Amino acid sequence: MKKLESLKTQDPTSIEVLNEVRFCQADLAKAAATELREEQSLALLQALTGLILMENSSAELQSILSEGTGGIANTNLTVFLPAWSIPITLSLNFPPLPGWKALIQRNKN
Repeated sequence: MKKLESLKTQDPTSIEVLNEVRFCQADLAKAAATELREEQSLALLQALTGLILMENSSAELQSILSEGTGGIANTNLTVFLPAWSIPITLSLNFPPLPGWKALIQRNKN
């Protein structure tokens, strides 16, 4: 925290300040990962990295879930990180709920 306090009087757009903020972000992310293990909260990850996670379900998925009839549908996840963010690696897992069957297709663009 003292590192960040010392930056308050400096030009926030300078490369030195930006680099120091990134170092602090990395330290915070490491500390959080150590404490929270693999179950990091999305809110914490977003606060530390600026991560934006957008989900776009097909109309079929919304219908299947609301009616409970079953069937095949798609959802797309888009992940954005701002240029100032520290690099991160994400691993997402979507296990089916009890009684569900899942067909997992990965779109590799």
